[in-house]
Amino acid sequence: MARNNCLAPVLVNVLLVYAVTGVPSAFPDWLVTKVTTPTQLVQVKPDQIRLTNGLISRDFLLQPDFVTIDFYSHEKRQSLLRAISPESVINIDGQFYNVGGLITNINRGYLNRTALAANMTLNPNAFHYVSHSTSKPEAPFPYRPRRFAPADVVWPPAGLRLDVLFKAPYWAPIYHQGITVTVHYEMYDGIPLLAKWVSIDGIPEVRDKVEVFVNSIEHLAVNWQWAHGGYGWLHIENDVPHTPCTWYTDPSQGSMPGSFQQSVNCTYPQSGLVPLKNGFESFRVHELVVGSSDPERFGLALRRKMRLLAPHTQENPIFFHMVKSDSASIRAALDQMADVGFEMMIFSFGSTYDMESNDPAYLERMRSDVAYARSKGIEVGGYDLIVWTRGVEHDWMDQGGDGACIASGWYDYLLTRNLNFMEKTGVTMVETDGPYPGYSCSSTNHSHHRGLSDSVYWQLKLQSEYYKILREKEIYINQPDTYFYQGGSKTG
Repeated sequence: MARNNCLAPVLVNVLLVYAVTGVPSAFPDWLVTKVTTPTQLVQVKPDQIRLTNGLISRDFLLQPDFVTIDFYSHEKRQSLLRAISPESVINIDGQFYNVGGLITNINRGYLNRTALAANMTLNPNAFHYVSHSTSKPEAPFPYRPRRFAPADVVWPPAGLRLDVLFKAPYWAPIYHQGITVTVHYEMYDGIPLLAKWVSIDGIPEVRDKVEVFVNSIEHLAVNWQWAHGGYGWLHIENDVPHTPCTWYTDPSQGSMPGSFQQSVNCTYPQSGLVPLKNGFESFRVHELVVGSSDPERFGLALRRKMRLLAPHTQENPIFFHMVKSDSASIRAALDQMADVGFEMMIFSFGSTYDMESNDPAYLERMRSDVAYARSKGIEVGGYDLIVWTRGVEHDWMDQGGDGACIASGWYDYLLTRNLNFMEKTGVTMVETDGPYPGYSCSSTNHSHHRGLSDSVYWQLKLQSEYYKILREKEIYINQPDTYFYQGGSKTG
């Protein structure tokens, strides 16, 4: 298939240089040069659209069904794809459905688009394309730069979001007919980065009549140089911890030219099957088309992504861990901290600091000490072991014995107590030791999950919501984990 020239905006300067000097210029380096080409959705053909920012493009067919037919790096002048895949895979009551995609028997070793055009049919067993729409990216939580973060942060990031709606096939059981799947793609200006996630709506509230599972949120069959087992030019990761994207050998490798072909699948752990209730929105898959395996360049690319999607990580106050909690010691330390330029006091473990307390006398004493710190230009917060290895009420413990289940009533108790403490005392940071580390819980009477199979999903979801709520209140979060895209500020 011929490719339209979607690079015109970004190559204007290149063409001008060529016209004046007769010497072609190199492709603009997005790590050095600010690329200002806006992300746009281009109608390539009546049945083909392209989401592009001049650095990368993702092409989709609309007929006979919606499917990605190209994922292209303009810098490398290469396609990442060697085969097509459905846009998602779900399981409802044991019935697997592809979301979009096509049936074809062309070779999976390389994506021959001429052969594909002559050999593709609608998959009758898939959720089918209904419509698509575009909008600007939405912020996952409010943010304004503080604590000496760059003042020119753009939030939410500039770019374009594409939402694609799918509905069940006509023959599907009645309880499946009302279910809709929306696949979301978000591309950002000035960086070869795409985010993708899936939401499901219309699930009947009669919980014993329908179960929805997610088997794949993103599946890519890529050419060798982009794969984890090749040069690793594509960096792909999920935006929550404990849910890695998995690279694996393509099952069709034996019948394909060469022997290095890999695919990657992004889904939830435990075989990718996660029962859901009352609607669902998945984690986001970040696809950064680095186009290089050079460690320096790769590291710079990851940092650019972090600054774009988690700008609060650029706040790095100088903090001091305090191990005493009597007012005299606190104020003496604050005086010394102000003299030498510390910006934040953290009550460390062993200090008896208790941000779950609702004792009026303790709250008042902490409020007074925090006010004194603020008069010195110093923020205050402290340590709380919230989930992992935490002993709480028996009914709130996970049934595997690892610690508290954050999808139980413990979440409601913890959040209520923490917010009350912050409001009454004025503390503006929290050090959350033991955030949710990925274990499952088999309890069937916890308030936020049904049982073992959905416990990982809901614990991840609620731990993320906890951080987002704190981020909305501009709380600085020191965490021993990687919940950066949910609001976490720093980790050791």
